[in-house]
Amino acid sequence: MPQSAPTHVTYMLMVEDAERARRFYRDGLTATVRWAAPDGSWTVMEIGGREVCLHGNGTGVSVDTGLALEVEDLEQACAAVERAGGRALRPSTNSAGEATDAGEWLAIVTDTEGNRFCVIRTGGCFLHPSLFPETATSAT
Repeated sequence: MPQSAPTHVTYMLMVEDAERARRFYRDGLTATVRWAAPDGSWTVMEIGGREVCLHGNGTGVSVDTGLALEVEDLEQACAAVERAGGRALRPSTNSAGEATDAGEWLAIVTDTEGNRFCVIRTGGCFLHPSLFPETATSAT
């Protein structure tokens, strides 16, 4: 392997309230917290065997991220996200306003900090949340 080849990949999300964010990912998406700075500036978690970090200087403004998670039961995942304080939206139209059946296998999730990401049912297709503005989606 070339020396420049990545040996580890981490996905980072900005958060305004680190403790609230940790609870959301732990309770809503079964993340395992590996380490957290006492001042809330940094959290290292594992979700689905991958490292996802929370950086505690976010603003709480809604932002579309590239995070994407695959789950076996999309209905259960959406319900868990909502119980943990997030929102799960099932797209009924795309950004062009065209009807879509994506909501059958895809949810656009917003965490407690405003981070929007994609959750799909096994066998679905990952799509960026910017393709589905909140005004073009319907609730579960």
